[in-house]
Amino acid sequence: MLLKDNFSINKEKFKLIYLSILSLDIPLESWAIPQSKKELDSIIYLITDTLRKHDELIRRAASLMEQIERQNSDDGYYGLVQEYLTKFEQLWQSHPDLKVNLDSDKQEAIALKLLANLLFYSGKSGESFIQSQLYSSGQLRGELS
Repeated sequence: MLLKDNFSINKEKFKLIYLSILSLDIPLESWAIPQSKKELDSIIYLITDTLRKHDELIRRAASLMEQIERQNSDDGYYGLVQEYLTKFEQLWQSHPDLKVNLDSDKQEAIALKLLANLLFYSGKSGESFIQSQLYSSGQLRGELS
């Protein structure tokens, strides 16, 4: 997506970040896709500020995800991680503003990658990390950078 000041972002990644945040039941003031670099910077600040306020929840979810993955169990995900994945799928299927071209067989892997990214977005360098994710060009190919 080319912004007014010739600055481009990946609109699909932006929507996926919103999906991920909302899937943890973290409220967002806006789901707007920015139209200028100034808007983008403001929204990134709002997102990272919101995530920092919910840092404990994000850390619990990411920690549980890591713990489950280390167990290498066939039981799958449970608890907070399963709730997150279920909500992610529901929002992805039902919310027209957040509709993203996503292969359903790669949806879980992408959702889990996004959950891990939220941990970085909520950190001290969150703005820089999210900017590097959003400023990249190209189509989503089943993975996030």
